[in-house]
Amino acid sequence: MKDNLLSGGVGELGPHEQEGFREESPEQLLSRLGSFQPLLLERMEDFLSSPELEHIPPSWQWSTLSEIAAIKGGLTKGKKRKETDKLLTVPYLRVANVQRGFLDLEEIRYIQATEDELNQLKLISGDILFTEGGDRDKLGRGWIWAGEIKECIHQNHVFRARLYLQELSPKLISLYSNSFGQKYFLGVGKQTTNLASINLTKLSNLPIPIPPLNEQHRIVTKIEALTTRSRKARAALDAIPPLLDQFRQSVLADAFRGDLTADWRAQNPDVEPAGKLL
Repeated sequence: MKDNLLSGGVGELGPHEQEGFREESPEQLLSRLGSFQPLLLERMEDFLSSPELEHIPPSWQWSTLSEIAAIKGGLTKGKKRKETDKLLTVPYLRVANVQRGFLDLEEIRYIQATEDELNQLKLISGDILFTEGGDRDKLGRGWIWAGEIKECIHQNHVFRARLYLQELSPKLISLYSNSFGQKYFLGVGKQTTNLASINLTKLSNLPIPIPPLNEQHRIVTKIEALTTRSRKARAALDAIPPLLDQFRQSVLADAFRGDLTADWRAQNPDVEPAGKLL
């Protein structure tokens, strides 16, 4: 259901104008990054020709993640150090912390890092996180960092994408990456029998459709509203089996107490009791 919601977001949910937002085309946004590189690579053709993404509105623009964000890998655990290195103990994000569509921060571990590494890898609000892989369900999954923990960095199995322009919506990019982007990751990821992984280059080449600014906000708002409704509907459906079981037990209890046939017995006092049957 969530994929259907996101599919609706690709050109169907967002009008091109909305009060309260400055209209600016994707070309204008991206031109401020400098010269525009070729948007589509040959190895992306199969991905981009999929029926779900075949038609995007003419006001939208294709880009790649590396064209709109600075992407960086994290700190390798157990890295060899010099005796002269001054190390700080800081919190860091592992793959287990970065889930699809949310962050699980219940268990945060710590790692030693130099001050330079801390400055380079420190997460800031709005950073988009991606996992390198592992099991296929972990490939490229991620969510948005909102500054939940101070001075927090990320390990090397977690990538960080920091958007160049504040006008771009990190949440929209992450929602897209967690849905349609999965086909790309599965197509380009290095795979063994049960494991798959992506590297910095593959992640950099992730193709992303860029709507105009006002449409980005509208799509995110609409997806969040529909996702909330979907979550409530799922919770209601999940509650049905226990209710049915409770109802069944109640019916059985009433039946074997004689409550279900009490009216019938009152209307038929001459019925031979069970004791005589035995």
